[in-house]
Amino acid sequence: MLTRLTSFAIKAAPRAAAAAIAVFAVLSVVAATSAPAAANPFQTLAGYWSGGGTLIAVNGQPERVSCKVTYFVTGPNVKQNIRCASTDYKFWATSALTYGNGRVRGTWKENTYEANGTVSGTASDRAIRVNIAGNKFSGNMNIAVSSRQHTISINQLNKKTGRYSNVANVTLRR
Repeated sequence: MLTRLTSFAIKAAPRAAAAAIAVFAVLSVVAATSAPAAANPFQTLAGYWSGGGTLIAVNGQPERVSCKVTYFVTGPNVKQNIRCASTDYKFWATSALTYGNGRVRGTWKENTYEANGTVSGTASDRAIRVNIAGNKFSGNMNIAVSSRQHTISINQLNKKTGRYSNVANVTLRR
């Protein structure tokens, strides 16, 4: 059974969970680039990463997820390809981001459940904070970067109450 997994605390249908995971993927790209206004913060992301973490299912129970991510870096731009799976679902997402003057902007797309949207925020030394907006998921993401890993925390916005709830925590390593 697909749960509220979208890597972004998606307490909704499988599509929303996939959207959250897609956002997670996009944000992990941003997170790994947390350098203080560097000329090319995405450079540290280039290549293959893998790892896993926990997503919160619609029923409120945590579910383990494993992910594989590849980053293709060209100057201040990065394209990301991420595939994640748990016992109950799989998803595949792509993103395209650009960094400039301490700001990150771009788009993301989850190909399995047809979710998509935009990402905007800031990148500073070892921390990235972005807002995620899309047709099936909205929220924010915080990324902590250290040496050879990055940890991502995703929060989903409940548009009715205006409150955020944590939906995913994932760590990726080289």
